[in-house]
Amino acid sequence: MKVYYPGLSDQCREYAAALLPDLIITAREYGYALALHGSVARDLDLVAIPWIPEAWDAPDLVEALRKTAERVSPNKVAFIHKDRPGRDPEQKPHGRLAWAIHLGRGVYIDLSVIPKLPSPADPGAPEVKAPA
Repeated sequence: MKVYYPGLSDQCREYAAALLPDLIITAREYGYALALHGSVARDLDLVAIPWIPEAWDAPDLVEALRKTAERVSPNKVAFIHKDRPGRDPEQKPHGRLAWAIHLGRGVYIDLSVIPKLPSPADPGAPEVKAPA
């Protein structure tokens, strides 16, 4: 495994261990599953997937996760830069929205939220078919 930020890798793992249990609980309370992916070498790459029909909107989830991270992070810091218009959220492929939640000491959460699809009862909902 190639480590791009050797001094940050240990801190990222420390933050992941401290934050993930509570972040998963918060995500579940908002109707999302939360997954960790990536190397945890320079940041915490998290993906939030809407799991129930009543899942909250992405900005509400992100703020709840930020508050949880602030409460349980080792140095009690979690913020999203407000002075970067158009940056947070950042549009990603397949409709994902991404936010950077900074935790201090160079560590941050790179959070992608998968968009909710309209309810199947909604006449504007896309038809989802299984691959042939």
